[in-house]
Amino acid sequence: MLATIARTHDRDVAELATAVPIGVRGLQQSFRKHHRQTPLGLLRRVRLDRAHRDLLAADRADCVTVGDIANRWHFGNAGRFTSECRQAFGCSPSRTLRTPAVPGSPDPSDLHGRALDAVQRGRGSSTTARSRPRCGP
Repeated sequence: MLATIARTHDRDVAELATAVPIGVRGLQQSFRKHHRQTPLGLLRRVRLDRAHRDLLAADRADCVTVGDIANRWHFGNAGRFTSECRQAFGCSPSRTLRTPAVPGSPDPSDLHGRALDAVQRGRGSSTTARSRPRCGP
């Protein structure tokens, strides 16, 4: 089911329920019981992780903006996107975008995969403060 969510980051709960033949209410209850969060909460986290990965990987020469990346991952409210990034990763998306990649730092896509694996095992997210990529010097 988590693989379906990773592939369907732009869907709503009703579409997810259809994709994994279960009712909406059953899907929500199952998520709360086994993953300690809602399906939409996990969808939001997947989108946030992917936006963060794109911020880290953005090439300054391409003139990519935070707004471009936020829109790509369906974050319509810039203030909420900034707030969620700050809470999840410890810095603003604009600072993440300006920070050059540090050789030897963890690959953000690998962290995303480890987080999904941890959620699937029911242990919560593995992206703790010590395993997050640094966002600045």
